[in-house]
Amino acid sequence: MRSLFLNAAGCLLIMIMATAAYAQSSGVVRGSVADASGAAVVGASVTLENANDNYRQTVSSDKEGRYTFVNVPFNSYTLTVTQAGFTAARDEVALRTSLPVERDITLAVAVSGGQANEPTPIS
Repeated sequence: MRSLFLNAAGCLLIMIMATAAYAQSSGVVRGSVADASGAAVVGASVTLENANDNYRQTVSSDKEGRYTFVNVPFNSYTLTVTQAGFTAARDEVALRTSLPVERDITLAVAVSGGQANEPTPIS
């Protein structure tokens, strides 16, 4: 009976440690997308990418302009936001802890004859 208890306790301890280890290796990147007037940009394509390890995830901004990436491995990323009629925006994101990283993006209206797909850095 004691052996059964020790085996069960050992399994429980391993599961708790594995969960804690997983929780410490990923985080959340979230924010909002708006135009220059502050209005939400709905349906913007938001891409989080690290070219060194081939990580790439894309989501769309919701009806309030918000976006969220979950379970993102700790690393450095490029965040790119595109939407028809706007100049693309780009920002660098460093995810080092499980605390959420917030990035609010403002898109500029594309100029007629300009290159709407050329990303502009966020300052």
